[in-house]
Amino acid sequence: MLKLKLAQLDSAEWKKQYIATPGYDIESMRERTKKRPMWIHFGAGNIFRAFPAAVLDRLLEEGTEERGLVVAEGFDTEIIDKIYTPYDNLNLLVTLRGDGSVEKKVTGSVAEALTMERKRMEDTVRLKEIFRSSSLQMASFTITEKGYRLRDVAGMYFKMIEEDFQAGPSYAESYMGKVAALCYERYLAGALPIALVSMDNFSHNGDKLKAAIQTFAEEWERRGLAKAGFLAYLQNREKVSFPWTMIDKITPRPDEKVEEMLISDGLSGISPVITSKHTYIAPFVNAEECQYLVIEDHFPAGRPRLEEGGMIFASRATVDKVERMKVCTCLNPLHTALAIFGCLLSYDRIYKEMEDPILRKLVTDIGYREGVPVVTDPGIISPERFIDEVLKERIPNPFMPDTPQRIATDTSQKLSIRFGETVKAYMDRGMDITKLRLIPLVFAGWCRYLMGIDDDGKAFEVSPDPLYDELKKHLEGIRLGDAAPFTEQLKPVFSNEAIFGFNLYRADMGETAEKYFAEMVSEKGAVRKTLEKYVLGKRAVLLEQMSKTGIIPVVVLEDANKASSAAKALRDGGINCAEVTFRTEAAEESIKNIVKDYPDMLVGAGTILSIEQVNRAIDAGARFIVTPGYNPKVVDYCISKGIPVIPGCMDTNAIEMALEAGLDTVKFFPAQAAGGLAMLKALAGPYRNLKFMPTGGINAENLAEYLAYDKIAACGGSWMVKPSLIREGRFEEITAATREAVQKMLGFEIIHVDLSQKVEGTKEVPGYLAHLIRVSDRQNSESSGEIAVGTNSVERAVYYLEQQGVSFDRNTADYQRGALQSICLKSRPAKVVIRIVQK
Repeated sequence: MLKLKLAQLDSAEWKKQYIATPGYDIESMRERTKKRPMWIHFGAGNIFRAFPAAVLDRLLEEGTEERGLVVAEGFDTEIIDKIYTPYDNLNLLVTLRGDGSVEKKVTGSVAEALTMERKRMEDTVRLKEIFRSSSLQMASFTITEKGYRLRDVAGMYFKMIEEDFQAGPSYAESYMGKVAALCYERYLAGALPIALVSMDNFSHNGDKLKAAIQTFAEEWERRGLAKAGFLAYLQNREKVSFPWTMIDKITPRPDEKVEEMLISDGLSGISPVITSKHTYIAPFVNAEECQYLVIEDHFPAGRPRLEEGGMIFASRATVDKVERMKVCTCLNPLHTALAIFGCLLSYDRIYKEMEDPILRKLVTDIGYREGVPVVTDPGIISPERFIDEVLKERIPNPFMPDTPQRIATDTSQKLSIRFGETVKAYMDRGMDITKLRLIPLVFAGWCRYLMGIDDDGKAFEVSPDPLYDELKKHLEGIRLGDAAPFTEQLKPVFSNEAIFGFNLYRADMGETAEKYFAEMVSEKGAVRKTLEKYVLGKRAVLLEQMSKTGIIPVVVLEDANKASSAAKALRDGGINCAEVTFRTEAAEESIKNIVKDYPDMLVGAGTILSIEQVNRAIDAGARFIVTPGYNPKVVDYCISKGIPVIPGCMDTNAIEMALEAGLDTVKFFPAQAAGGLAMLKALAGPYRNLKFMPTGGINAENLAEYLAYDKIAACGGSWMVKPSLIREGRFEEITAATREAVQKMLGFEIIHVDLSQKVEGTKEVPGYLAHLIRVSDRQNSESSGEIAVGTNSVERAVYYLEQQGVSFDRNTADYQRGALQSICLKSRPAKVVIRIVQK
């Protein structure tokens, strides 16, 4: 068995398992580093091991650098005792790429691993020795944002900080106090230069580190516990710098599947441990491939050649722009939103949330629509490309086992930066703050999350947060089903500028957040309903339903008394939707009759030509409007009335008018007469995010071909409901034609049968799909195993089958690029697995 030990690195077994090992002499590197340390890092956790330490390991491998670094841990010293010392300070980095490939590398750049416990005299003496060394160039930090905090939410110094002020540098116990004491050692050694570099994930991190260290110096000097000049030394940029940085790399906690893979590779003793301070850590780190670290290039004592390892050095102004782009807009806020609602909706992986169309749209709109308008292009990284990469590649990466529960940790410390900066930018620039609909939804969702009750009404454990005990007091009396108002409970939270960076009520956002919260606590399932309402909106919900339906029957009714019979015939055939054209006098009354008898049916009004017809259609109960062409007055009026409208667009001028009006789906009519699918594809080419609903000439024979084009939301057609069939009362023929249309659209066929054992009770296996699939005698075998049923659209298949009472096991869902590729039925006879798969 392989062990992560220096003595075993020469084993050929590492290479057999495709695990790279250091090609440099680790012992010699450690000797050089001990004699002339150049870099010490505070915070021995996963982000350090996966990024800064790994970058230096690469430079050592290439011969660019000859010395490693020293790591010190001041919060959870068990990390050193359980993860560093037993493994000779080696780390196994597992990089999980989006294409599913894995890179495994043993890194050895950590020359020494020390604790900051004063009782460990050997470590304490060594830390002082390092800070007194003239060779030391930089001290960096990944200790999380709360590690720099000296005051509580009320603005008072923490008790430990007050005690450190009085005790002086020799007896400091707080994290920042100990770091300040080490800086004092460097001052006493001749005021040697150094860069103190926070690599933590928040805005202007260098300033927060500087403020903390200089506060200690000021207090100690004032009390006579430090020599005069210490504060001036820290304030001299030519002696001590506090560069700003922007760091970006997702490093989830150790994943079980990665552990299993390493064990199968022959590694032993690599299981994770949970320390007494609840740190979940292992001898290996699993992390994404993508990484950014942009650093203000101000190092009074020089620095390692980290740019050759991929780190970017720039001006402070550029770092600020990149950091604001990432922390305030393009990644961190999106992660926080997913964390909050992921916990409420019982997700256990972040990437799975991106398969949920509501959550995917939530973070897409927070990023592009609410955040990007106030982002300044930093010049070295494009905001659009960055956010594209985040939303399309990084967060949806199924090989990244990050959890919403981990990301939800310390949310109270993150909101002011991740969302507050965007809100303040809107206010500072005089922009319309009412356009920020989703950021207050996240704030309300966070308060709903703090209740520790998920959307199904089940209790869950709220992730650690320094303000949780205080915050939960405000929410303790609220229960699911309680009615508003909740102003008394929420106002102390929403008005807290220390949490949000601004007072929500002064920004005209507090009442909105209260409203969202009230809706989310109204009943079980209310969180998802609220998200559907405000994220998708009426139009998006409607278009999603139309897309899943796939076929929109265009119905001409001459006699309102036959409207309900025609609707029933469509429903019996499998389609619960209809567009009733306003070509006849009976249209308005027909819509009323259908809505009255079938209130759950999706009924719209087509061939709308005037505002007067819009009003009549709405009064009759129509849920959407379809127009033959683009009439700006009609479209604008529909938008003002809040009813979804799908205008006809036959050329680029009409399309761009629709886009300007904020529409994302238009009608293409008459489809076949205008050139069919080829013409539609040519027209749609330049408009990446636009969807079409072709109508005119669509029939059972060309339906599947049209729907196979990914820019088609649904197809309108009248072949199932010819006026003559309705006029003559031949409703059973409408049902048959509708059923045939659904069969053609879904294209079910059994494409794989693996029935290995004879078992009883499986004759009914195909019965689940008998109304849609023709099954041969061979396929009706009495065997156990798996039956794979191919379809033209898994999403539509699931939608239609669920209407027939079929249940699906969502845990078996497989997505690619956000599209459902396969899923298994939940209920199945005997041992047979029935899987619906994309053809």
